[in-house]
Formats: sequence, C-alpha cells, structure tokens
Amino acid sequence: MKWSPALLLPLLLIAGCDRREIETYQTPKTAEPTLAVATAPEADHELTWTLPKDWRLVPQTSAMRIATFEVGEGDAKLTITITSFPGDVGGLLANINRWRGQVQLPAVESLEQQPMQSFDLAGRAVHVVSLPGMTAAMIEEPDRCWFVKMTGPAEAVTAQQEPFTQFVGSLKWKTMQ
Repeated sequence: MKWSPALLLPLLLIAGCDRREIETYQTPKTAEPTLAVATAPEADHELTWTLPKDWRLVPQTSAMRIATFEVGEGDAKLTITITSFPGDVGGLLANINRWRGQVQLPAVESLEQQPMQSFDLAGRAVHVVSLPGMTAAMIEEPDRCWFVKMTGPAEAVTAQQEPFTQFVGSLKWKTMQ
C-alpha cells in the first residue's frame, strides 16, 4: 500500500499533538526609584542626594545598581552609577586597580602611586580617583562600601569633575540625618 502525502500529514499532526495545559505566572511589579531617594540592597540605610544641574535619573537596568544617572548627549553622554556591596570588596587598592584596568591603564603597586582626593563624609572615608574616561568614588563603612562611578568620553568626564564631587559630597544616609 502506498501512502500519499495528503494522508500522511494529518496523521503526523494528530500523533504529534500533545495537549499540555498552559501555565501562567504573575510576579509583582517593582517600584521605579524616585529622583532623590534610593534604598540600598541588603542594607537598612536610606540614601538621599542632591542631583547636579542637567543630570537625569534613568530607569534601572541592573539589580546591582542603587541608581543610574546620565548627563550630556550623543558622543558626550556620561553614565553615573551608585552601587553598594557588603564588606570592603577587596579594599581601596584592589578597586583602584580594577578601575585602572577598565580604562586600559596598568595596575599600581601602592596607594601612593595613584593620585586621589580623600575626605570625610559624616564619619565615612571617601576616596575619589580620576582616570581618563572615568571618575570613581569609594565610600567606606565598617560593614559595606558604596561606589559612585562616572564613565564616558575623557573630555566630558573632566568637564563634570566638580559636579561629580559635589554630588558625592551631597550623599546622606538616613542614619546621619
């Protein structure tokens, strides 16, 4: 007996049909961050800041970030991020060398080899490092570190140094207000 394609196709479709129930899931919608307040993950500190002129909050694309901002347009656009991690995340020297690697600079062997601005912010040690195309601040607490990092074209980063430093200086934790 010869099977015709017209008879074979319906048999294959019927045999291949597996009637499984469709399952649906619902997840709660997460709230968008507000312009002036964010809550650090895994921390009981509320962080507030004063946003420099022309900086704008952008929607979160990473669960690791507390907040993300942009300033500038097109080829001169900069991204500014705030993150926080438990512990010292390897310490200041390790973080400086990580940032240096991100802008293709060689590692330094000691803190004295990397120029930086250091100051106290309500009992927290702040270290600001300026590199070509990046300025980064590490803010130390006994049990966690906060990072503010600005990246983009070197000339645009240089032009935003003062607003960046003012922004870092404006950070306030609920426990210090």
